[in-house]
Amino acid sequence: MKVAQAPARYSLRLRLGAAGVIVVLACAVSVWVFCRPSQQNPKPAADVPLALIADYFEHRSEHAPPFQDGGVMQLRERYYQPPEDPFALLRSHLHPGNLNDAKVGARLALDEQRFATGTPFPPDEATAFGEAVAGSSIDAPTLLEAGRGFQFLVGDQFAAAIFRAALAKATLHFKDVGPGDIDTQRILHLLDQTGVLHRVNDRVALAERFKLAMLLYPPLSVESRRSACLCADALSVQGKTQEAADMILEAWRLDRQAGDLGLLSREDVPEMDWRAGTYLSAADRFADATEYYADYVRTGRDEQRKRQAVVLWALCLDRAGKNDQANQVRAKYHLPLRTAQSQASSRPGVQ
Repeated sequence: MKVAQAPARYSLRLRLGAAGVIVVLACAVSVWVFCRPSQQNPKPAADVPLALIADYFEHRSEHAPPFQDGGVMQLRERYYQPPEDPFALLRSHLHPGNLNDAKVGARLALDEQRFATGTPFPPDEATAFGEAVAGSSIDAPTLLEAGRGFQFLVGDQFAAAIFRAALAKATLHFKDVGPGDIDTQRILHLLDQTGVLHRVNDRVALAERFKLAMLLYPPLSVESRRSACLCADALSVQGKTQEAADMILEAWRLDRQAGDLGLLSREDVPEMDWRAGTYLSAADRFADATEYYADYVRTGRDEQRKRQAVVLWALCLDRAGKNDQANQVRAKYHLPLRTAQSQASSRPGVQ
């Protein structure tokens, strides 16, 4: 008996529809599908990519001390929810009679039409839209939520422009809010989902984000101290070496005050030693850097990095004018001794 088969186009639609609702759990990354196309101009299902939690959370760059056994990065994903329709969300927060909001409304209408018809966005639209929402009455949490939706629908640069506006508003709005305030929980969970700022290499916005997180998380919490460490990294990449050095020392001060560094993870202390030595030597604070490189040699478990730490320890002693001590370190660890001439020209190579 011959069984009737559905036409190929319906079979394809069924397969695409099924693919759209499958959730794949792999390496703690949940895959989800989100799209709300215009009814007048439905977007073909084949054009809708799968959206990943990994698009929002940055794991590698934000894996910093204090570490926590059991998946410190994945803990943040417990608060993940799929983003809302960003067009409808922003439109619902516009105030009639507000001229700046009216400008946002006009851009929303134009950009929604572009999205629905598949028309490419102009190269400067992300910047223009970011400036428009920055001047609007829309609050920071709403902009962060809309930015997640636009990241999926439009792209990284568009989302980053909205996140920058949101960070500026949040920094101003929450400057007088006490750390650990319950009203800050939503924005902290949304800040965790601005990983796109790493991909567009916006270290200025990242430093602003981590400074804000430091203030809003409870004092001495793991999250607040990790934010200080990540802020130091963002400042260092910008070339703000003195600020980066100050920030990593502040992170160390908080860690010592908390008293749990090394108890949560064995990697905490050596990683903080390495980062402190790196940022301090980059800021020409060689005498201070020697302490942390020396401590890394004692505590580190990465043999290759320990050999590098010995070299950097000795070079920092040279630059601090402690040439005899530098050669004592070299002799102890079987490195070639340096002459006065070579010591004068040496400089640590920071990695």
